[in-house]
Amino acid sequence: MACLLAAIVALASCKTKTVVVTVPEIRTDTTYITKEQRDSIWLHDSIYVSEKQKDDTIYLYQERWHTKYVEKVKTDTIYQHKVDSVGVPYPVEVKVEKKLNWWQNMRMTLGTIALIGIFLWIVGQGIKLYMKRF
Repeated sequence: MACLLAAIVALASCKTKTVVVTVPEIRTDTTYITKEQRDSIWLHDSIYVSEKQKDDTIYLYQERWHTKYVEKVKTDTIYQHKVDSVGVPYPVEVKVEKKLNWWQNMRMTLGTIALIGIFLWIVGQGIKLYMKRF
């Protein structure tokens, strides 16, 4: 008899319903591409003096040299932003719970009161035991 009652309660309590819900799927793709380009200039210049004597004439040769190095870095950044949204349906299991009737509510309330009473009784027994020791 108890097994039959337990089987009836177990079968009548909750039911599940499978519902297909479409959820939009949104993908965002952001790409940053950074390119650096080096531009450099190298300039060499200096002074060189030489003398040559031919007969009674002195020839003075002067050459100028100079060294300079200049470097420039140019940065170029490309920003690409792309959003894809595709709706993908997939099954979602939704649990539908039955509301409690008045008898089940009363049992829950009485059970809570009984647990509080048991807790208070245990605390009282502990206090009595503590008072007996001293």
